Amino acid sequence: MSVSKSKIPLSVLVHSILVLLAMSGDELRIEQVNTGVEISWSGDEALFRSSDLAFSDSVLVAENSPHAEELMETVFFRLEDRNAPNVLLLIVDDWGIDSSSLYNDDPSASLPPMLNIDRLAESGIVFENAYAQPTCSPTRATMITGRFAFRHGVGAPVSQNEALSESEMTLPDMFAAANSNYAVAAFGKWHQTQGPSGTVDDTPNTIGGWPYFSGTIGGGVPSYQDWRKVVNGEATTGVQTYTTTSIVNDVSDWIQSNGEQPWFAWVAFNAGHTPFHNPPESLHSYEGLPEEPMGAQRRPAYEASLEALDTEIGRLLESVDQNNTYIIFLGDNGTPNSVVQPPYDNSGAKGSLYEGGIHVPMIVAGPTISQSRRVESLAHCVDVFSTVLDIAGIDPDDHLPPETLIDSVSLLDVIRGESSSRGYILSESFGSNANVEGKAIREGSYKLIRFSEGGEEFYNLESDAVEQTNLLSSALSEEQQTSYDRLSSILDSL
Repeated sequence: MSVSKSKIPLSVLVHSILVLLAMSGDELRIEQVNTGVEISWSGDEALFRSSDLAFSDSVLVAENSPHAEELMETVFFRLEDRNAPNVLLLIVDDWGIDSSSLYNDDPSASLPPMLNIDRLAESGIVFENAYAQPTCSPTRATMITGRFAFRHGVGAPVSQNEALSESEMTLPDMFAAANSNYAVAAFGKWHQTQGPSGTVDDTPNTIGGWPYFSGTIGGGVPSYQDWRKVVNGEATTGVQTYTTTSIVNDVSDWIQSNGEQPWFAWVAFNAGHTPFHNPPESLHSYEGLPEEPMGAQRRPAYEASLEALDTEIGRLLESVDQNNTYIIFLGDNGTPNSVVQPPYDNSGAKGSLYEGGIHVPMIVAGPTISQSRRVESLAHCVDVFSTVLDIAGIDPDDHLPPETLIDSVSLLDVIRGESSSRGYILSESFGSNANVEGKAIREGSYKLIRFSEGGEEFYNLESDAVEQTNLLSSALSEEQQTSYDRLSSILDSL
């Protein structure tokens, strides 16, 4: 069979051929037949081999027919519609690496059992150096826009005057602009706008761009078993179903309603945000929790809520075809200072620019990941934007306004075992609701914190993971000076 090059989008190559290869475990053969093009799997004379696939904007196709190229494009696009991978984004509230057994080996630490998350890690990639913003609203705004906080303007938990702007182009806006076949929806915590009760209920749809939203608008719920639920702008008060359970129910039902249509679900849980509470006993193994989990007993209640979350995530994953679904799982910021534990203390927890405030768990699992591994590559919550779009075959450059800059980098390079293109990570805190104002930047093992009111701290995280020794307190070595100068120059340019 003679072959020639024909331009076919990268998304089609990745999501039609690569997913099929991963699912079949064999080689893919494409042949010209009387009815058009036949696609089959065989170990003999396969046209494509997974080891030989080049991730470019073209792929070899058959030219036996004058219409072979059109036929191939038609077949590939149909395969993309049928086999395009789903994307499930799971966001845990207030969960830093000190509260995950995948990261914390401090012998004095108490860690909640999260067996379903452990199993996800055993089949996926654990990012050892993943970062978020210090608090929830900036992290969510960063993920949904693919832009660092100084660009989108959300630097702290939102207020009425400091919220996500309608001018920002969001993830769901990108799916719409691309005329994507994906069903798209968001569930759980929104917290991108703020206003009197009832005045911002429609903002997940109008500002966020979500065609379907079911969840809560504010930063938390007063009670996990008596709360206000909003579905596409319509509110219901006094909902008694446990919040975590309700979110999983809604996501599972929505996934099933999509049938064979590919989907992207943004799922932002309220757990383990305050109020620290006693979850339904059927969802956790903690015994003897006080009736009012306050004071010194906050940590066990916090852990129980995380185990309950894990239990419900296990139920959610039962409704997902994991052979054709990418799962991105991460915390939105560090553990709250009232329940943070070693190796961190309450001066370097949620809301701070220290590791305990911004270093978060992150796992990615999916159909093209054949072997679990831990990677040291830097990753940031901003990278969720490009990663989701890359999986869905959408190039943001095709749809963003010319003047709009994004900071997001797709993690698919790392997932494929290639080098990451992320040079540095940036976490920021500013605004009227910020605990502290400043920026933290990391490249390699060096991290520079610059506070807005003045003062800097510089650390080598490889030798000082808990940031005890500010290198600026003494003369810097040549290597340290080079790293400091580079990080300082980047901050100066932002």
